[in-house]
Amino acid sequence: MAHSYSGIVARAFLTSVPPGAVTGMVLIDTGRELTYALFPHLPPASFEAVGAGVDLAEETQLARDSHLTEAELAALEHGTSSSH
Repeated sequence: MAHSYSGIVARAFLTSVPPGAVTGMVLIDTGRELTYALFPHLPPASFEAVGAGVDLAEETQLARDSHLTEAELAALEHGTSSSH
């Protein structure tokens, strides 16, 4: 299930898995990729100031709950693919 910005993330995820790997997805009031074309400065600079020094993955336990290996998490963080 995805809401708001996570709709963009969910659709990006679909492009990274083999066809048929996901049988369904619920998108609720999601953002669209067009948002970046309309608002090129997202998030606003003020968001960066507020979130400076905050590790969202740690704060939300995303790393723990993802069940990804350290190598997979590092690859995601750096935008690279990890070897399996």
